[in-house]
Amino acid sequence: MRKINKGKEPAEWTAYRKTPDAQFEAKPELVDSLLKEQGYVCAFCMGRISKEPDKHKVAHLVSQKTCNGDGRELAYNNMVLACPGKTEGHSHCDESQQDADLTINFFSDNLNEAISYKRDGTICCSNPVWEKEMTAKKDGLNLNLPRLKENRKAVMEGIQNSLMSKKGWTHPQIKKKLDRWQNKDAEGKYQEYYGVAIWYLEKKLRQTK
Repeated sequence: MRKINKGKEPAEWTAYRKTPDAQFEAKPELVDSLLKEQGYVCAFCMGRISKEPDKHKVAHLVSQKTCNGDGRELAYNNMVLACPGKTEGHSHCDESQQDADLTINFFSDNLNEAISYKRDGTICCSNPVWEKEMTAKKDGLNLNLPRLKENRKAVMEGIQNSLMSKKGWTHPQIKKKLDRWQNKDAEGKYQEYYGVAIWYLEKKLRQTK
C-alpha cells in the first residue's frame, strides 16, 4: 500500500455526476483516470490491475451503503481502483471490505510513514485503526493473506539478491534501484508491489548514510 497522488476528476465524470438522479456506474473515463493515477496497480494490495472488466473493481472508501445516496458514492476522492479481490479462493481488498468504511488516508504522506513490513512480508501500521482495517479478514482488506505476504516477501528477497550479486549495497546503487521503483515505466505502470520495494530500499538507503 502506498500514497496515491490523487488528481482532478475527469471532465466526463464531472458532467455525469452532475446530471439529475445520477447513479454510480464504473464509466470508462472514470476507470481510465483511476488506472493512470495508480499506475495500474491495486490501491490496496498493489497487485496488477488493468482496464479489462474482470481485472479491476471501483472501490469506495466510504461504502455506497453508508453514502446511501448522499452524493459521496459519486465523489472522485471517495474512489480508488482495486483488484478483483480473490486469491486461491480467499477474499481480500474490496472483496473482503464489503460494506465496511475505511478511514485510511490514501492521499497523504502519513500513509507512507505509518506503514512498515516484516521479513515474512507481513504489513504493519503504526496507526492501530488503520492496521485493523488493512488486516481484518472480515470487513477489512485482509492484506496479510498468506499469498499476499509471500508476494511481498519475494519482492524484498529479489531486491536483496540483486544487490548482493552486484555487490551493490552502496548508497549510489541503492538510490539507483530506488529511483526505478519510484517511477512509472513508459506505459505509465508501476511495478507490482512497488510500495514494499520502496519501503525496503528507503530503509537500506538510511543504513548506508
